[in-house]
Amino acid sequence: MCTPRFSRQSSLSLTYPLGLTLIEMLVTLLITSILALMGFRVIERFTISQEGLSYQSATQRGLALTWAQIEQDLEILSFLSPRQWSVQLARTPLGYRMGSVTWTLGEDGALIRTGLVDSTSMVFLRQVASVRLTLIHGDEERELGAYSPTEIERISRQAFGIAVAIQMKGEPAPLRKIFLAVSH
Repeated sequence: MCTPRFSRQSSLSLTYPLGLTLIEMLVTLLITSILALMGFRVIERFTISQEGLSYQSATQRGLALTWAQIEQDLEILSFLSPRQWSVQLARTPLGYRMGSVTWTLGEDGALIRTGLVDSTSMVFLRQVASVRLTLIHGDEERELGAYSPTEIERISRQAFGIAVAIQMKGEPAPLRKIFLAVSH
């Protein structure tokens, strides 16, 4: 039979178990989840801001194209006589007529340019709340439909401005651009 041997040295030394205790595991898990949550929120904010930038970029591109097309439509009118201006620049039940095109605001908030000759339509902007064209002559500014044909004929004999105001949905103020028009 074997008798156990005890030594004084072995009875005084403390041994630690290998591995982590339950408390240490829970603290490690808590710290890891907090770091993961913070990382997820950073990625989420980055994605949201990226989507916002893409939307703003598309809107700015659409505005640039819209301003350029309106300028081109008005430039064609500059070759007309003052009498023709009153017929070619008017507010109609469909929208604003500029020569052979009409600019309208669709029910879904789309700004649409339609050719009168071939009836082709092209959407330039979305999320538009309102569009307004005004004639500026001296200190006076009135919406395009407020002028009689004889007033437009009289005004178009001199330099005048056409202001286009586009109110985007969710924006506090309309975007406005003034085009100078000179009749030949």
